[in-house]
Amino acid sequence: MWGFRGVVLKNMKISAKGFELEADLFINMCRLKLKFREILIDYLPRIGEEKLRESDGFRIIYFLTRKKFIN
Repeated sequence: MWGFRGVVLKNMKISAKGFELEADLFINMCRLKLKFREILIDYLPRIGEEKLRESDGFRIIYFLTRKKFIN
C-alpha cells in the first residue's frame, strides 16, 4: 500500500480501470518524480478462491507496455 497526499492525484492523468490502477499510479508517480513510500500492512490469509486471474496479469502487462510506448 502506498501513501500520498490527495493534491498529488490532481496532477496525475489516471486512465486505468480495474487491476491496472496500481500500475497507473506507480507510472504517474515516477513520471512526476514524486517521493513515495510503501506502507507495510498485515494481511489475513484469504479464505476461499483467489480473485485475481491469469488474464488480469496479462491485462496489467499490456497496460504497462502501452503506457511505455504510446504515452
